[in-house]
Amino acid sequence: MMMGTRVVSPTESAGPSNNTTPPSSTGVTHRCTEDTQPTSNVINSVRLVPEKISPRNLDQDRFQRVNRVKDEPEDEAVAHARRAGPLWRALVGNHVRFPSKWETILGSSKPLIPSHLEWSKWYYIARHRVKGDKRLNSRELGIRSRRSGGRILLRLVVKEMHSQNICREIVVGCFHPNSKGIRRGDPKPENEDVREVYMAVRWTMYEADEEPRLDLGQEHDNYEGVVDNFLMQRRTYLDYSTMGSPLGHRKAVKNDNVKAIFGDQAPTASVELHEDEFAEILKSNGVENVAVMPALVLLKLFLFSR
Repeated sequence: MMMGTRVVSPTESAGPSNNTTPPSSTGVTHRCTEDTQPTSNVINSVRLVPEKISPRNLDQDRFQRVNRVKDEPEDEAVAHARRAGPLWRALVGNHVRFPSKWETILGSSKPLIPSHLEWSKWYYIARHRVKGDKRLNSRELGIRSRRSGGRILLRLVVKEMHSQNICREIVVGCFHPNSKGIRRGDPKPENEDVREVYMAVRWTMYEADEEPRLDLGQEHDNYEGVVDNFLMQRRTYLDYSTMGSPLGHRKAVKNDNVKAIFGDQAPTASVELHEDEFAEILKSNGVENVAVMPALVLLKLFLFSR
């Protein structure tokens, strides 16, 4: 891993532990079919599990009933969501409604930021169709077959240089175009070794803003500009109607294809770094000012090179 970055566990919480601090699709949009992709029972009802409490000021019968609920096995759907982690919940929860009690049980799926800021929507600003890549076609770093389900490959947490506050969260994932719920009709043999790779980004923004303010000026004399211009790849604005999911529109992802796109696991790798570190890495690899496939660049820099 490169100098200046800190690799954290894929199952580590989405937010920092100490500081209370503070994407349109470029590929082909697929239509969903009637085929269904088995999904986890993520929308089953769950029970709120209270902490054990003292019998003081409570009658003994109520005390015993409360603690019996605490001692019962955790609901299967909640246990699955806990294993998949907060990032999985943040992405999937944009398309599938989770029980409202989950946030109480599992905690927030958003990294902590200052109270005067809020998180933007997820914008899926890049999508690349990759054919014959051994790493993306492998079980270790990608998807082995169309029956494997999608996969979140990489999470990048970007922090401001001076304040240490998180300002961007970047996700790269992949899915199989022949999976049920994504393909139209029967699987196409020519797509068996193809993988769709997407990149999603959410920014912090002021509460009064409707969308994040991006630094997309022509003068790349600051770290924010280098990072945002690399991510946007010469686009000048965000369009949520075409950047609402890896398939384009947000509603194209449904309960019957959400596992085929996002899978059911935590990200393969997670990296934290500051804006200046990120910008210097892009500059040193000569990719900050050229037309590239940003999702593939990030995989090469932060996952495949490990």
